[in-house]
Amino acid sequence: MKSRKPRKDGRYAINLSFTPEEVNLIDYVDSKGNFSSYVKRLIKQDMEKDKLNMSAELLKLLQEAITPIEPKEIEQKVEDDDEVENSNLGYYI
Repeated sequence: MKSRKPRKDGRYAINLSFTPEEVNLIDYVDSKGNFSSYVKRLIKQDMEKDKLNMSAELLKLLQEAITPIEPKEIEQKVEDDDEVENSNLGYYI
């Protein structure tokens, strides 16, 4: 994040520029009312969306973590572990 200093009244000011190709964005945002309020609302919505996405990802991980393991998966895991142990027999470093 950039280092920003507040103005004397405690508020922060951010300058925003548009290229000639982006003039349509200015026209659009003007139709939405107060520019500052509109941009702040968009930022807040984006932040909330990120929170929801993170929550959904965490929920998915939790569901995967508590999902019961099928007996076949356990048997395969034991067999795989036995193969690793047996392949290391007789070798000392």
